[in-house]
Amino acid sequence: MDINFACPNCNVLLTADDAMVGDEIQCPQCSLTFNVPEGTPAPPPPVIDPVQEMLAATSTPELKPRTRVNLTLPSSAPGSSSLIEKANKPLEVSAKMGISFVVRTIRRSECVVGGKDRFDDMVAEVLSGVGEEHLHSITPISYSYLDKASQHPLADYGVMIIYKKQ
Repeated sequence: MDINFACPNCNVLLTADDAMVGDEIQCPQCSLTFNVPEGTPAPPPPVIDPVQEMLAATSTPELKPRTRVNLTLPSSAPGSSSLIEKANKPLEVSAKMGISFVVRTIRRSECVVGGKDRFDDMVAEVLSGVGEEHLHSITPISYSYLDKASQHPLADYGVMIIYKKQ
């Protein structure tokens, strides 16, 4: 049976077999050498329900009470641009106004050339060709595909760029 006791020097909690009572040991924390005293029986290990353990691991942490903080945004000087810009109009509204859009999807797996990942270069190239004034949105995407060589599904990412037709 295991017993619990504390190091007389640093008070670190130690556990040993009750057969070791009176034996000389060295504290793993402070290196003090002392004899194992008679301690209190260690409680049995808790029975862990795998379902409860999984739920505990995925549950949200305890939320702390909210503290109210009043913030003020700096106002922009007259004649300067607004600090908060309006969101772009939804595509349906723009389509009714006669504005046509192009959707360009760039997948990272298609940007690997000669073993070099050119995803960032390809996205930058498309964006510079579109121009900021024509850009409507950039949306990250994640997808999976079947690798032809290994026949295993692989996860990857990319971006979907929507811009006004020029």
